[in-house]
Amino acid sequence: MAERFPYDRSSKWLIQHHGSGLLRLGGLQGPFTWKALQAEVVQPRRLPDGLLEVYLAGSTAADYFILEIETYPERELEEQILRDVALVYLDRLVLPEVLVLVLRPRGKVEAPGAVERRSRLQWTSWQARWRLVELWTLPADEALSLDDPGVIPWVPLMQSA
Repeated sequence: MAERFPYDRSSKWLIQHHGSGLLRLGGLQGPFTWKALQAEVVQPRRLPDGLLEVYLAGSTAADYFILEIETYPERELEEQILRDVALVYLDRLVLPEVLVLVLRPRGKVEAPGAVERRSRLQWTSWQARWRLVELWTLPADEALSLDDPGVIPWVPLMQSA
């Protein structure tokens, strides 16, 4: 029997309902407003976990944030982020911010924070960097002091005394 739910839907729910907490865990500071957007931009099998439209205080222009939540560091993350950025750029003609939250370490595998690709003839290159947050390295006390209920589900994965 085929698996009924082949993809994790809980990360999408958390992003849609508690995106501000995730952005704060990523280091976004100050007042801002946000709303979750449809992450299904173009290709249904290769989509960002979440896409947020954020208005920073004093700004009338929206900033777009791609959120990816990875259970463990994966080498395939580079390709995933490039696809996510390309999809959002093609859909909105804006280069989005990218935040990747990695929940747990796995052996010696490290999640990448940047990638560069070159065309076969070297005429074209494409570089991308993103904010990478390894959740187990963040202090739980600081997250709790943010006074944002959206960070609470992540606290057990953080450092605590």
